Amino acid sequence: MGTGYRFEIDLWAFGIIVYEMLVGYTPFSNDDDDVDDMMTIFKRITKAVIEYPDNLNDATVDFVNKLLKREQHRRLGSGPNGIADVRDHAFFAEINFDDILSTNAPAPWIPKIKGVDDTSNFDDYDDDEEKFKGPFTGDQKLFLEFGRPFVLDKKNKR
Repeated sequence: MGTGYRFEIDLWAFGIIVYEMLVGYTPFSNDDDDVDDMMTIFKRITKAVIEYPDNLNDATVDFVNKLLKREQHRRLGSGPNGIADVRDHAFFAEINFDDILSTNAPAPWIPKIKGVDDTSNFDDYDDDEEKFKGPFTGDQKLFLEFGRPFVLDKKNKR
C-alpha cells in the first residue's frame, strides 16, 4: 500500500502466521483458481473476506480478525496500550507470560529423540541430495549473529 514499514506491519504478519499455523494455509489462498500471480494475491489481501474453519473457537477468530484489520490504526496492538492488548486478548487466556519469560512454564510437547542426528520429528522432503553432499564452502561468519546474537567478535570488535 506504500505506507512504509511500522510496527503495525509486524502485527499483521503475526496474524498471518497464527492463521497459517492453525489452518495450514494463508488466509488469502484460493482453491477456486489456478492463478497465483502477485496481483491476484494483492487483490485478495486488500479485498477478500477471510474465511475460518469451523473448528476454530470464537476467541481465535476474533484474535486473528483484529490482527488482520486492513486499517493499520485499528489493528489489535496498535492502540494506546500497545502490545499489552495482544497479550491480554482471550486467545492467550491460558498463557502465563511471567512463567514463560522466567522459563518456568512446562513445554507443551517434548519430542522423543533417539540421538543428536535424529530427524524423525521432521517431515521428509525430496531435497536435491547432490547439492548437500559436500561441506559448506561459504563464509560462516555471515551466520554468526544468528546463533549467538549477543556474543562480541573480538577480532572485528562487533
